[in-house]
Amino acid sequence: MPKVHPTEELLNDYAAGTLSEGVSLAIATHIAMCPQCRGHVSELEAIGGSMLFSAVETPVGSQVLENVLAQLEDIQGVSDAKPSLPRDLKNQDIILPNPLRDYLGAKTLRELDHLNWTNLPGYSEYVASDRSDKTKVRLLRVAAGMTLPQHTHEGLELTLILKGSFSDHNGTCGVGDLSVADPATDHAPSVDRTGECICLAVTDAPLRLTGRFGRMLNPFLDL
Repeated sequence: MPKVHPTEELLNDYAAGTLSEGVSLAIATHIAMCPQCRGHVSELEAIGGSMLFSAVETPVGSQVLENVLAQLEDIQGVSDAKPSLPRDLKNQDIILPNPLRDYLGAKTLRELDHLNWTNLPGYSEYVASDRSDKTKVRLLRVAAGMTLPQHTHEGLELTLILKGSFSDHNGTCGVGDLSVADPATDHAPSVDRTGECICLAVTDAPLRLTGRFGRMLNPFLDL
């Protein structure tokens, strides 16, 4: 069971369908791995559907809220349900969750070896999507014990762990956890020494190195 989840705002925006493609991918993949968030999103979607139904069928007035609340009693069990994990996750170290599998065209972690990785000291990167709106979807493969350069963000950074674990401002994150960073975050994620970490990383704005020497490199980097 994942311990680190998207913010309430991100789940609300996901249920409303207002997120960018990359951010939606990260949230959808986490939801596929997290019964808690899957149940919460189901509840949000049910509430939204009930409100839409009431808006169509009932004239706007003081009775609208009462009608919506009455309808919600019929779906009260949605938020309390404990959805079973998708069959894909019975062996989650091997099988990729459906949303990411469809996006990458790869079924297993092993099949990721065939992607066009860029190898850098201590880690490898595969850019799955780099859009003109600054949104990037990347896979990172980081060696055991590796600490990434200290950095902050001009926007959001969502990091979903597919294998292994790392530590950052959210503490220790494992498989299925979704670490969310924003411009207030300045961190240097460190991978556990027991094995490599493979994660999905989505950013909607550039990163900026903040370490002593990293600042000098920013003009030459495309992060």
